[in-house]
Amino acid sequence: KAYSYSVALSKDNVAEVTVKTAGTFFDEVYNHYGNSSQITDLKIIGPLNGTDIKNLRTEFANLVSLDMSEVDIVAGGNSYYTNENNVAQNTLDNTFPAYFMTGSNLTNLESIILPNSVTTIPYGSFVDVFNGGDKPISTYKLTKVVLGENLAEIGEIVFGCSMKSIHIPASVTSIGGAAFGYCPKLESITVDEQNTAFKSHDGVLYWKETTKWVSGKGNVPAYTVCCCPSTKTSIDFPDDILIYGVLYRSFSDCVHLTEIELPEGVEYIGAAAFARCTA
Repeated sequence: KAYSYSVALSKDNVAEVTVKTAGTFFDEVYNHYGNSSQITDLKIIGPLNGTDIKNLRTEFANLVSLDMSEVDIVAGGNSYYTNENNVAQNTLDNTFPAYFMTGSNLTNLESIILPNSVTTIPYGSFVDVFNGGDKPISTYKLTKVVLGENLAEIGEIVFGCSMKSIHIPASVTSIGGAAFGYCPKLESITVDEQNTAFKSHDGVLYWKETTKWVSGKGNVPAYTVCCCPSTKTSIDFPDDILIYGVLYRSFSDCVHLTEIELPEGVEYIGAAAFARCTA
């Protein structure tokens, strides 16, 4: 005799899945909830490898909210994506999957909480497709991203989504160029007060790059402009810190800016710092 069964979801289509062994995530979903396409709100607990990430990317087309705060990303399993250079992507320990959203079926995802165990978010994790290898295009609805409390490194061009704000945890020590440069609705970047590498002012992100000698003050922290949200219409540089430089693509795609007056003391401007500032 052959049997089939499914377990009904709650009326809100909410699911919580505990994974004990990496590679079994989708089995757990099927055994407890049946059709994954019914799930709109999902929390995952436990280890996920490449096989799990592949299933998460392809089998949850109606997912709106995803909580991965208690997930451990581990190496192993199958590759979950092949990038534009025909390179298979595999999971790495404590690293969020590169190209996580690219070409996925997570087109209805609006909110994601990233794993607290993750220390690195690599290039292109939340970018959908690239136009000519340069400007990413977002076709999904992602408006809320919560970064994990142990995150240390954010790579280049990580986010190309619709969020209006992002908060940088205290643990972050490195942020790549244009990490948030392709978020057309971004209004503000904030930084935990305990973070010693970055700070924000008026929604703009600054990096403590070095120290400089200032007459009468001695060695003082010198900051560089790291990222300006693309919705900004004017720039109010802080007057209580020394602005030393402007990083790669810091103001790229800031299409509402018509004028920028850099403060005295700026010594360098990085490549493509004002790319596509069409106003």
